[in-house]
Amino acid sequence: MDIRLEETLGADAQGAHPRCTAGRRATPPEDCGGSEAYLARLDRHEIERWDDLMRLVEIAEPFLGGDDRADVDDARLRDALDAVEACARFRPEHFDRRAVNLALRGLAVGEGAP
Repeated sequence: MDIRLEETLGADAQGAHPRCTAGRRATPPEDCGGSEAYLARLDRHEIERWDDLMRLVEIAEPFLGGDDRADVDDARLRDALDAVEACARFRPEHFDRRAVNLALRGLAVGEGAP
């Protein structure tokens, strides 16, 4: 992670400081095992999301082929759907500047991170 300090300003009663003006990508979760473990997770995520989608396709294939009497293993289908949903919730490219600024404001007034 890189943090760039662009300018040091005096205290301003009108604005909240410190303030994040831009960012890129989500931060690693606190319990991820460190930066190397998080980077490894990103690599696995790319592969696993396609594997999870392919499991759904394999389960749905008999129905897509017109076999409306095909047997479906409900537990296998639920596992595949859960995996795809978990993959969709993991958004490593998402950056929430508002959440960062909210946390910074809390730190600036001594409340700690939310």
